[in-house]
Amino acid sequence: MSEREISTTDLIVPDLDILYNKGIINNITELYNLNKDNYLKTYPSLNNVDQEVIPVYMAYFAICNYYLEEGISDFTEFLSQLQNKKIITNLIDAIIQEFSYLLMELNLDESMYQVSYEEYQETFRTKLVKDPKVLKFMNELYNDRCINAVKGYILSTGGLSVEKIGLDLTSDELNDLGVYIFYSSLYSCYKTMCCNFVEKIQFKNGIKKLEVTDLYDLAETYFKAFDENLYSFDEYSAYLTKRKRFALEILSLSEFQYAQYKGASRKREE
Repeated sequence: MSEREISTTDLIVPDLDILYNKGIINNITELYNLNKDNYLKTYPSLNNVDQEVIPVYMAYFAICNYYLEEGISDFTEFLSQLQNKKIITNLIDAIIQEFSYLLMELNLDESMYQVSYEEYQETFRTKLVKDPKVLKFMNELYNDRCINAVKGYILSTGGLSVEKIGLDLTSDELNDLGVYIFYSSLYSCYKTMCCNFVEKIQFKNGIKKLEVTDLYDLAETYFKAFDENLYSFDEYSAYLTKRKRFALEILSLSEFQYAQYKGASRKREE
């Protein structure tokens, strides 16, 4: 889950006519229209938005999201990437998905926060159901140093905050879950980084040679990322409020830019 809080008044974003002149809006429009029916079916919240303006919303969402993730307010390089059809093709699904989630959360009344939170808890618990592929991978790399790194982290930090999603675990159960999360995270890296047989062998051998301190650092990275996505109800409510504010900022910014662009276009035609 990604927290998003930003005031677009803090940013100097490119004017919409620049995005049109660079072909960015046309690129997004073309790719969106290719799978439009599927997008509207998969993400119903998109049906509530003016379809003509959706590419503009998505462009400014991508730009603001870039600022939030990279901390870079000079968009020159990012705009160059958005001009590249191949890069846009790789990004478009993720952009549409995240934008549609923002729209859905924007329309979520506070009276529904509890229902949404219970759905979030259930979804998160489902992700902790042990995947046979992860278990197979774990058996191949299972060793005492990995287990000790996991247990050492849990012991030194007090464990993982799984009580936030309604799990009441004994120490042994928490350690067992920690081991699974560690190997599941490691497996995700393995799938992302290894494209062929040689790379897969090198990856596994590399993990087997890591010292306990290195494995502890890995466990710390994985578990901090895990805990960052765990929310109590109050934290979840604050998270939704931030996301709704961000969604409003994106919509307001996009609509302002679109109105300015249309106004300038009419003047040129006159």
